[in-house]
Amino acid sequence: MWHSDNPEKYEGEKRQIDRYYPKLKFKIINEIVQLSGELEFFASFNDQEIRDVYSILIICPTDYPNSVPVSFELGNRIPDDYHKNPDKSLCLATPLDVIKKFSNEPSILNYINNLLIPYLYRFSFSQKHGKAPFGDYSHGALGLIEYYLEQLDVSSISTLVQMLLVVLDHKYRGHSICPCGSTKRLRDCHGIKLQELSRFSMSQVKIDFINISRFLEEKLKK
Repeated sequence: MWHSDNPEKYEGEKRQIDRYYPKLKFKIINEIVQLSGELEFFASFNDQEIRDVYSILIICPTDYPNSVPVSFELGNRIPDDYHKNPDKSLCLATPLDVIKKFSNEPSILNYINNLLIPYLYRFSFSQKHGKAPFGDYSHGALGLIEYYLEQLDVSSISTLVQMLLVVLDHKYRGHSICPCGSTKRLRDCHGIKLQELSRFSMSQVKIDFINISRFLEEKLKK
């Protein structure tokens, strides 16, 4: 387990959390590291400030930091239909975006600051003002499509599928014609975006592609 295999990292993570979020307490249950307690935060977006507190449970997977923690809201403030996964864990962002943001600095503090708090800020803002502070992706596979269309800067779903296949089938060649239809070579068109995508979890991209494909197949049947 990571906390016993790497006690220096574990103690370092505890010190960081004790400093910035002292009401979150570490505990180890069945060899799994958990944090629970009140998470107080102050955040702003476009000069719109929110100060709030939530009762939170954060669970670190056994292979942390190779995998990202998951969070649950314990105070029953956030309804189940507000960006939650089937197991009631908080859906902080699209899966690949979670991996990308966490990979920048794989620590619990980074996870809280750059994934969990933005989610809580968005919900608190929506409660206070009756609208979201910034755009949200749709639930499920439709949200995945919206995310990848934005990340790859394309507008056609069929083009999106072709681009994801280039990544998943390891068919990237800089001299090949870009699947976006521009007639440019990949290196001069969407090549950088495809290479950036392939830098992160290919297993997650594959899972997302399968979910997108199933969603599109169901739409065709209707």
